[in-house]
Amino acid sequence: QRGMAVYLTEADTPIPMVAFAAQSPDMCGLPTVLGAVYVGASHNPPEHAGINVLSADGAVMASAETAKIEGFQENPLPLAAVAEPGPLTRFDAFDGYYR
Repeated sequence: QRGMAVYLTEADTPIPMVAFAAQSPDMCGLPTVLGAVYVGASHNPPEHAGINVLSADGAVMASAETAKIEGFQENPLPLAAVAEPGPLTRFDAFDGYYR
């Protein structure tokens, strides 16, 4: 979607807080969201680190949906087809999580 708004945490944020923000955006001062993306490091082997996608209910997105997203790595959209930048808003996930 052109002009998609992006909400970025103000600091490094634990995964449960990212999931909470997707699941309860109103508690974090956010509008309804489609999901969340986070870059995670892992104590597991390197192939388990990287970009992870959560659905709007805060759960790890289903494998079929994740595979569609991963397909963009191998077949990226032409730059002209990519969304124009939308607003970027920083938010404090800690505040909403601990309310």
